[in-house]
Amino acid sequence: LYETACAQCHYDGAGSAVAPDLKGSAVLRESPAVLAGIILRGRQGESVKDGAKFGGFMPPQAYLRDDEIAAITVYVRSAFAG
Repeated sequence: LYETACAQCHYDGAGSAVAPDLKGSAVLRESPAVLAGIILRGRQGESVKDGAKFGGFMPPQAYLRDDEIAAITVYVRSAFAG
C-alpha cells in the first residue's frame, strides 16, 4: 500500500524535491490519528523538515479504505518514526 499510495513522492521515506523526508518527522511523534488524517484529507501549505521547506500539496488519499489508511499509518510510523 505504501508503494502504491506514498512512494511516488516520499520514495523510501527519504523524501524528494516535492515531499519531505518521513524519517524522524515531527508528524510521526504525534497521535496516529494525525497521520491518518493527513493521509485521508491531504495537506496544503508549507512543511519544514530539518530547515528544508516544502510548499507543495499532498493530495488526499480518500480513495483508500479505512483499513488501508490504518495499515499505511502503522507501516509509516514503524518504518520511519525512529
